[in-house]
Amino acid sequence: HALRDAEAGKPIGHNVFMDATASGLQIMAALSGCKKTARAVNLVNTGKREDVYVWVAGLMNARLSVSQHVDRPDVKKPLMTHYYNKSVQDTLSTPQQEAFYSVLQNSFPGAEGVKEIANHFWNPDALEHTFTLPDGHVARILVTEMQTARIEVDELEHTKFAYRFEANRPSTTGTSLVPNIIHAIDGYIVREMIRRAKVAGFELAHIFDAFTCHPNYMSQAMQFYREILAEIADSNLLENILSEIAGYSVKVGKLSHDLGAEILKSEYALS
Repeated sequence: HALRDAEAGKPIGHNVFMDATASGLQIMAALSGCKKTARAVNLVNTGKREDVYVWVAGLMNARLSVSQHVDRPDVKKPLMTHYYNKSVQDTLSTPQQEAFYSVLQNSFPGAEGVKEIANHFWNPDALEHTFTLPDGHVARILVTEMQTARIEVDELEHTKFAYRFEANRPSTTGTSLVPNIIHAIDGYIVREMIRRAKVAGFELAHIFDAFTCHPNYMSQAMQFYREILAEIADSNLLENILSEIAGYSVKVGKLSHDLGAEILKSEYALS
């Protein structure tokens, strides 16, 4: 109804939503300069709107027998959780897992590289990992582990029970650094989107990486998103974050140095 009213020239107050297509992979593509990853998540135009989950499922099926074929829903959660450091995708069979990991290594070298290098900088002695985003926001991420304490209550006839809680303590097996870095950058992108919209004179709201505003301004919001991702691709943001965490200068190579220009020409980064 809102579309028909707009086509008829009637003013409407109906907001529209546009969603980042796999924002975690988009950020990893930008950080690494990886055009292969960027193509699968609409940061580089391919001539159509890509669905990365369909993309991965299709490449997996090319490696699998018909009886092992997967669909989009089979792939979505494993793909998301893999880049948050889940080591075993137990919803997939053994042949499916083998095809899954082979596809990711070949299709998303930049994202795989970001995951590998960021994991390398986990500090097993640290109580927290701290780094600064481009807008000056400081991400201070506590290291926590689940701990169990035995409690005895004298007033209840010495009743004993176990209390399990999250404790701020060093961990030798931490896997949270990669997702926390990506989520922190995602938060920066949201803050920057809202700032730029206000400067441009319109209100922008969001639910995670889905952005909503009046349709008169959505093209401008989509341009802001392209610009922010292009700026990340042109920057040394991953180097800066890892250097701050490590306490010494870290150098990270990129797979290309002109991805930013490609991102600015993309059509479906938000779609």
